[in-house]
Amino acid sequence: MKHQEIRSRILLLLYYKHYSNQLGHPQVTDNVIREAGLEYVDKNFVYGDIVYLVESSLVKAKMEMLGKPYPGALIISAKGINVAEHMVEDFIKFLDEKGDKESKSQAETLKTIGPSTAQLNEIKGMIDHNSKLFQEFIGKVVSTNITYKYI
Repeated sequence: MKHQEIRSRILLLLYYKHYSNQLGHPQVTDNVIREAGLEYVDKNFVYGDIVYLVESSLVKAKMEMLGKPYPGALIISAKGINVAEHMVEDFIKFLDEKGDKESKSQAETLKTIGPSTAQLNEIKGMIDHNSKLFQEFIGKVVSTNITYKYI
């Protein structure tokens, strides 16, 4: 898994948590890794990408722990929310422009739901169940768009 995908998964999960019933609650790093579907990715890469997100101000570190090179808990920053919002909009646009019937249907569903926790939950489900689709989005949109230069 590429670094941009790891960082995007973490950022979108924290964005989802921010707008769910966990607003303002720091998220335990190990839980974030598991919920983002990163538990089987090289831990050094994941922890390095977490530190990268913190140092690029997209995520705030909470509960620094002695002897650990990464924070014990994370929370999305205002800058991270802005980037994640763009990512959600671009993901819907990506699905709509992909051309196949299923992707167009998914885009229409997301547009119909509108900006809400239900929409974020739907996107999280799509990412969790179709990692190839998310990898394609990362490769075609995130890696080529200046909005995501810090991802």
